[in-house]
Amino acid sequence: MLKRLALIVAMLLFIPALAKADNFVAVDMLPFTFTGLEVNSHLFGDETIGVTFTWDISTNVLSNFVVTEAGPFASGLMVGFTQFNDLGINIINFSDTAGDFFQVNGNLHGLHHIGSAPGIYTTDLFFDCAGCNSFQPGQGKAIVTSLGDGDHDSDDPVSTAEPNTLVLLGTGITALALAISLQKCMA
Repeated sequence: MLKRLALIVAMLLFIPALAKADNFVAVDMLPFTFTGLEVNSHLFGDETIGVTFTWDISTNVLSNFVVTEAGPFASGLMVGFTQFNDLGINIINFSDTAGDFFQVNGNLHGLHHIGSAPGIYTTDLFFDCAGCNSFQPGQGKAIVTSLGDGDHDSDDPVSTAEPNTLVLLGTGITALALAISLQKCMA
């Protein structure tokens, strides 16, 4: 009877750890160049912006942002507001201290979201330059790749169980042990 209990406990503790590997994806929004930016009705230059980040698709938490910028305007763009829908990432806003604004927006055509399944997605982009009189739309590409390859080796992300989950698991195991113990005493 104790051997069965030990087997059940081992299964409860180790099997969930194997199922967590594919919750994370990498998103690489390829650099896009906004052309024809104007200052006082004079052509000033182009702005190229690209972004990479990690997405935990089970919690919709985005992290590890790396923004690349090349051009005369955007500098130090930081992520702000994000919005998800049932198709994936719908909106991500970036801005800098000068007031420049870069946005990925799936609402323009309703089809250009970034999905959680590995693949290449078309994205609707916008750049609003605070130092010029230009608001530029564009269409870019986002490449989504899985960070967990499913073979459960050292290259998969590691998830940690929540404390409440561990308390619940411990309570269930204790109740099971008590039930077995009471059954033996009554027999």
